Formats: sequence, structure tokens, C-alpha cells
Amino acid sequence: MPDWSVGSFDGVLGTRTVALDPVSESIGSISLTVAKTGRISGKVLTGGRTYSFSAKHFDAYDVTATNYVVTVTPKSGKYTLGEMTIAIGANDDGIGVAECTFDDEDYVGATMFGYAVQNVWKRTDLKGSTAVFPTGRKALSITLAKTGLVAKFGKNGKVRVSGKVAGDNGKAVSVSCSAQLQTGFYNEATGENALFLLYVAPKKNLAEGICEVIPLAITTDDNLNVTDVQELVGE
Repeated sequence: MPDWSVGSFDGVLGTRTVALDPVSESIGSISLTVAKTGRISGKVLTGGRTYSFSAKHFDAYDVTATNYVVTVTPKSGKYTLGEMTIAIGANDDGIGVAECTFDDEDYVGATMFGYAVQNVWKRTDLKGSTAVFPTGRKALSITLAKTGLVAKFGKNGKVRVSGKVAGDNGKAVSVSCSAQLQTGFYNEATGENALFLLYVAPKKNLAEGICEVIPLAITTDDNLNVTDVQELVGE
């Protein structure tokens, strides 16, 4: 299997009202791993539940669309999201992208859709050509505009988010979560070249949880050492 089709993929579960439109509302996260043998496993986090899925191999290779396709059923105990079809292909930069569509599409009048990007730091063929984040005391962090939480960036694109937000009763609620930076793309109009999904599951005094895509502009020096991270507010 080609390099873009294996490894780890991380992304967002969202909704959209028209096919092929961008995600209009984020409702959870999706992650999956594809082994070199073709085995697929992963999970979907939404509504405070974790839905797991797996398959021994892909169902087919679509020659026309040049992607690998498999249909799975994410389950959480007695609950299910229905059938989910995963199609993994490569973007223009050769980075793997997994697009997920659902058989049971209706979600409050919209369509559920998942989109996950390959973790470039885990691709051996890209070793030496990925951004290097400073660690320890030199680690970079930003305060997120909407929530006031602090996002700290670590080795291999790992993100740790923590802090306090206003809860349902008006009192501060402590939250913490981790995320994987997604990169391997560039938006010329906005300067966005990375993002991560801030997902905090519903909890006491935070009934809706938090689910928000954080777009970023990352600056590196000539040796790919990250020198600055900026949140693109309003994008």
C-alpha cells in the first residue's frame, strides 16, 4: 500500500447541509489507524460517547477516484452511528486524507461527515521534512480566543489544552484534553497551514461540552524549526 494510505489519521466529525460543502458545524472527533497489512481501526467521539470501529482490510480500491474504500459500523455498547464509509486518498502534496460518509445521514436536517488528515510525523518517508516544535521550557503555547484555554504544542504535533471555562451554572469548570495537529496543506487566502480539533466531552456543568476547529498559521525557519504559532481568529 502507498505511504499516503497507511498510518494515523485525525480529524473532525461535522455536519453540512449540502454535499461537498465544508463542515458547517463540528460535533465530534474522528481518528483511525491503517496498518501496512490493510487492517483498519479507529474511533468516533461525539455526544459524550466513544464509538469504535475496525475492519480486517479495505473493501475495494477505486481506480477512478484513486482511493481505498471500506464500510464500517461505529459502535458504543448498544448504540451505533449506522454504516460509515471511509475513502482514503492523497491530496496534492501526497498527504493521506480520509473522507467519511454515513448511511444514516440525517442529523437535525443536515448530513454527518468526517474528515481526517494523515499524521505526517509518523510517516518514515517524510522524516526530516516535517516541522520541529521546541520542547521543555521553550515549548510554544497560545491562549485560544473563544474559550480562553491555553494550547501548548509539543513534539510531533501533539497539542495539550487546559484551563477553565464558564460552566452552565456560571461557575468556572476545569477542562483538559489532548489533540493531534493536522498539517500538510496551505490556504493561500488565509495563511492557514495547520489546525487541530478542540474536543471536550460533555461533563457536569458543561452539558454541551466543547467542539471547535482551531485554524493556525505556523512559522518555521530554514531548518523547519517552529518559531511561531498564531490562531487565525474569525477564520
